[in-house]
Amino acid sequence: MQAVIFRCRPRFRFHFGGLALDNNAWLSTTSEWLPSDTLFSAIVNTLARFCSEAETTRLAQLFVDGKIRISSGFYLLELPGKKVFFLPKPAHFMLETPDDDFKKYAAVRFISQTVWEAGWMPKDWKNECILLQNGKVLAAKTDLPESFKNEPFDSAQTAKIALYQVGDYPRVKVHTPERTDNFFHFTALHIADNGSLLPQSSVHLFFLVDQSGLDNTSDWKTIQAAIRMLPYEGIGGERAAGCGFFDGADFEPFSLNTAGSGFYASVSLTLPANEAELNRMKGYKLQTRGGRHYGGEGKKFDYVRMMAEGAVSAGAISGQCTVIGREDGHEVIRYGKAFCLPTVAISDQS
Repeated sequence: MQAVIFRCRPRFRFHFGGLALDNNAWLSTTSEWLPSDTLFSAIVNTLARFCSEAETTRLAQLFVDGKIRISSGFYLLELPGKKVFFLPKPAHFMLETPDDDFKKYAAVRFISQTVWEAGWMPKDWKNECILLQNGKVLAAKTDLPESFKNEPFDSAQTAKIALYQVGDYPRVKVHTPERTDNFFHFTALHIADNGSLLPQSSVHLFFLVDQSGLDNTSDWKTIQAAIRMLPYEGIGGERAAGCGFFDGADFEPFSLNTAGSGFYASVSLTLPANEAELNRMKGYKLQTRGGRHYGGEGKKFDYVRMMAEGAVSAGAISGQCTVIGREDGHEVIRYGKAFCLPTVAISDQS
């Protein structure tokens, strides 16, 4: 397993559009991280830039068959001599949230790798952890510099440390003759700047990839080449407006040191492959994907309901990809393979 780090600078902007009624509404919504299906599409579209159609289809099939798996893209806080990776909070953590602080704990979206590996449930957080980004991000106290070790769990100081921010920008349609209804808002995600609180720190995007069995093959080298081209091709929407670009893509080994519990959390959007896999899911949120309009009025891709990142299963599952339509004579695939990481079981905390 490797981590692919998309190196960013403060204020780099991204737009990962979510479900919306029309194109204008789509511009005013964005996911707060890089969804795995968007990442898959970006890799395949980049492969198509320098591979034949047949070769692109064959390489894409490696993802469909699960020979290569990718996670969604999350955040990495880089400090002098240290990298702190953040992963989506496993869904079953909410089953053991103290009632008196439910809203505070429910607001947490990301936990650091340290918290994940330690298996700290919400009842442990006040003693071991600290909240960042106004409560959206949870880090272990040991993740931060020594100067923060005595800060309280919900410190007003560390609440200012952020990984990302979401902003709305007013825009006007210029290529339209109408004088009404041509004003709208564009929503973008941008990389946070923590220079005042964490000197010499930076925030980057990263995703995990498991290419077991394909190391040193020509297929993996070709896919690596496509990933290394993404800084120049861009990811997500509104690239003409300067969104979606970054400085480079670095590959480095990644491991998660957790004791086996039999429970797994998927860090990608997941579409269970069959009823048996669905029955093994123990905690999840649903998210509707697809539905994008293309090729004129009335033409749009199918919708598909997927499990959001952090979905928990008893035992690892495979997931599946599904065809949501056709465009330019080829099938359009929605990536729904699970990327399962071992997580603590609820029974372990009793």
